[in-house]
Amino acid sequence: MPTIPSYLQDATMSLDDKVLGVTSSDGLTTKTYSLSSIQSLFSTSGVLATIENSETLQNKTMNFSTGGNNTLIADAVDVIFDNAGTNILALDVQAAIEELDNEMAAVESNKVDTSTYTTGLAAKQDKVSVDEVEVTSSLSIEALSSGSAYIVNAAGGSIVVTVTDVANSAKSIGDFIEFHIKNISNLVSFTTSGVQQLYARETELTSLGYLKLTKIANNEWSLG
Repeated sequence: MPTIPSYLQDATMSLDDKVLGVTSSDGLTTKTYSLSSIQSLFSTSGVLATIENSETLQNKTMNFSTGGNNTLIADAVDVIFDNAGTNILALDVQAAIEELDNEMAAVESNKVDTSTYTTGLAAKQDKVSVDEVEVTSSLSIEALSSGSAYIVNAAGGSIVVTVTDVANSAKSIGDFIEFHIKNISNLVSFTTSGVQQLYARETELTSLGYLKLTKIANNEWSLG
């Protein structure tokens, strides 16, 4: 009987090719087994492969969508995480999850409680003085009372309202002053001095109406 090394090597294999083997029932009966039947056995038995060493699969698809309850179980620490293009330093899934969890906890602990500010601002907005004083010349807002309304009348000349560092020290966050623009025959404008910042759609007024100047933060004011 020829020995195995004496047979020619089949360079092109197909699923119809066969191999020799013995049955498991008696361990004696010799039979042939096609490669397609071996493939089918692995597929229906649910066994893909059992290896002790690592194996790299490239451009392969593992399809679990052919019915049944399929589960892929792996320790997160053993799953490699590609952190390219992210700010995450972790190199495995478990470490990445823990890193994100720590960052979320840090964000939560650094949240600013704005309830005191918004409550105080609402209270101030409910206390507008109804006694309107007429403004006919330029001035700095430290001369004006918070929570009051003023009539701006530029019939006699230009009026410049200036937000100053002194006003910033004198007034609290949430303090406001209302202006009723009654006459703009001459220029009416709002400006700042020192380190004050004013956020407004326009600082040189072109129409009549009402404006509210509010201190929204230290050295920061809004006009609208």
